[in-house]
Amino acid sequence: HEVPEAVRVCARAVKGPLEGTKVAALVVTLREALLAWHPRAVFTAKLACPVCQGCWAAAGQPVGDEHAQLPESTSSLGHLLDLNDVVGEQVLFCSESQEFLDEELLPRFVRELRQATSGSNLKVWAAQGPAGAFEGSVQVHFLYASPLAWVCEGRSSPVRIRPLDVPAELHAMNAIRGLHTDVFVATAESLRGLLVTTAMGDGGTVLHLTAHCGDNPPCLLAEDEYSWAHALTEDDLAAIGPWNRVKLLVFLACGSDVLVRRLMRHTSLRLAICCNDKILDKAARLFCRAFYEAIAFGHAISASYQMAQGAIGTSPDSSIRAEVDKFLLLPSGQEADQSFPRSPAPATRASSWPKWPRVEDYVCRTATTLAVAKTFCHRRVVLVWGAKGMGKSAFCSEFCHHYSGPGGRLFSLCILYFDRRSLGWPLPTDDPAGSDFLNLLGLSACKQLGETWSLPAPVQEGVHSRAASPWPAFLAMARGIDDLGQPWLMVLDGLLLDSNDEVLLAQALKDLLGNTRQLRMLLTSSDRPNDHWAELSGAKVVPLQLEPLLPRDAAE
Repeated sequence: HEVPEAVRVCARAVKGPLEGTKVAALVVTLREALLAWHPRAVFTAKLACPVCQGCWAAAGQPVGDEHAQLPESTSSLGHLLDLNDVVGEQVLFCSESQEFLDEELLPRFVRELRQATSGSNLKVWAAQGPAGAFEGSVQVHFLYASPLAWVCEGRSSPVRIRPLDVPAELHAMNAIRGLHTDVFVATAESLRGLLVTTAMGDGGTVLHLTAHCGDNPPCLLAEDEYSWAHALTEDDLAAIGPWNRVKLLVFLACGSDVLVRRLMRHTSLRLAICCNDKILDKAARLFCRAFYEAIAFGHAISASYQMAQGAIGTSPDSSIRAEVDKFLLLPSGQEADQSFPRSPAPATRASSWPKWPRVEDYVCRTATTLAVAKTFCHRRVVLVWGAKGMGKSAFCSEFCHHYSGPGGRLFSLCILYFDRRSLGWPLPTDDPAGSDFLNLLGLSACKQLGETWSLPAPVQEGVHSRAASPWPAFLAMARGIDDLGQPWLMVLDGLLLDSNDEVLLAQALKDLLGNTRQLRMLLTSSDRPNDHWAELSGAKVVPLQLEPLLPRDAAE
């Protein structure tokens, strides 16, 4: 049978007014039927514009009538609104009349849908399953690894690894309702702990891996504690823990199907989605978003996979459409035709990546970055120095972006960043004692701590508590953070070590180090460190000179 280019369906109530729940169920059923018939079809739902008088007059209905019925054909209605926008947007605007839409003019069933979805995107709503799909959530364990370098066999020096855009993936996951998502750095230890914990629980779970896949032999490039790559082969993964309670593995790395097939032969892993070739990051993100939207709203795994393939195949981007056959569901048997088991845990957003400003065209100084990270494991203060314009500020910004990643990176708990300009340095002449400077430092610290999502409630409450001055308040909060038992970082960028004014700053840093044990400090300066900065409160200051970029890297 030939597949028609377009199918138009017009819905109207036979008896009584249209009801939001019945319309929602109708849209869901129609969408499922259409995608089952033709998986790569595009599904849209439209609504006659309530502002355009001519549209409704043509339909023979008064504007905004709660009992308004659409005609047998929509061809006479002229201007139609996308139901996705009408339900999902807080502010409505008619592009034809150039007027804002009053919500009271909308039919009652549309207002009911807007209230029921609370401003969510209809691309999510239109994919929802039967009534009750929002009860509980789908458990997703999101593991990511984007190591800086890999020491692989046959290479004399470490291989720099292309960074993955993990923040974009987390952002996409946060846009999906009905998921209970937790985030971990993919290390051998975190994967082992997760598999053991999952094996002890009830029901199933999704294990989502965002990582590179190595070859010869096929392996997962996980991370170690410093963000070096740690290669895990199928034998390593099989021995690391039981896979019997992982309902579905999603691993969309380039050529991941080889490793996944071997892992399924070695373990009790039953279902997996992977890729059989190199894949574009943007295609993988689109597939994941469409797949998890469908899973979260009650669709079967196989149907959700087909919907995600449909999203790839109908993308306006031709480079994404070309990727449609690279996504595999292994195997595609009876178990894949079941809806995903739901957890009683409420839906939660994935941990967001801290919003550090990125440096354009940044070339990672891999050796220096890893050296600083390793130093912090046994020393508390590192001072990076080098000539002006060498890239010290860029180094600090990218170091913070990488190591503040959620779920177990070196400084996932907290990073505070200060530079001379934000602290009003040098000291004003009317503040010789530096009290204003210390309070400014305390205020900036408290503000940053108030924006740090990873801190527990008691520490967050301390941000808003009243104190005699900000500096003592910050010292008290620093002790509270330290009690959490995880390392945290304070960056001071742009010190002038030869300035007499730095004596006050040095004393402030000594107070902080003396009151804490987990705090680490990253300092930068254009000056070679002198004896005065050899140690702070008993903590040795480790100097590290920032060398110029290699000619090849500088050209990039």
